[in-house]
Amino acid sequence: MFKGVERRKDPRTAFREKPLCACLRMTVKGGKGAQQSNPIDVCVFDISPSGAQFVSHLKFPTIHEFADMTVHFKTRLSGNISNESQIVWRKEQSGFYRYGIRFLHPDEGEKNLLRVQIHNAEVFLQTRDIANLTVNCSFCSKDRCLMRGVDTVGLLKTSVSPSESHFSTA
Repeated sequence: MFKGVERRKDPRTAFREKPLCACLRMTVKGGKGAQQSNPIDVCVFDISPSGAQFVSHLKFPTIHEFADMTVHFKTRLSGNISNESQIVWRKEQSGFYRYGIRFLHPDEGEKNLLRVQIHNAEVFLQTRDIANLTVNCSFCSKDRCLMRGVDTVGLLKTSVSPSESHFSTA
């Protein structure tokens, strides 16, 4: 496991045993305007006001491979979260791909709202407030989860090394 310098600006909230469901839409801007993908379901294993880590069985390009691509990230975590983002790193592991995304916040107010939503979800998790977790958060259910039957704790044991991660604090 990598034990180097932590480069994230904000602390992460981890969802190792029960990931958060999210929906992505890739957008590519080009000469003929913007083209958008169909919705793609992914499993989020940690989130912060600056970004998130998710897993998918699909291979997506990073911002370093395809600079004109952005990702619309949407989920529910004590309220709706909808952010434009960029995929900054990718790592293949056990037949899946792990990704790191950086949220592109237009202003500090949106980032602060996300901080509050993450804090509320942490309180729900710590107090085992099942009613609020069920109603206000999009945690994966076993019958529809992409990661059903996968040892997600084992999958996420390996950290991303600095050479693989482009997630900077700047």
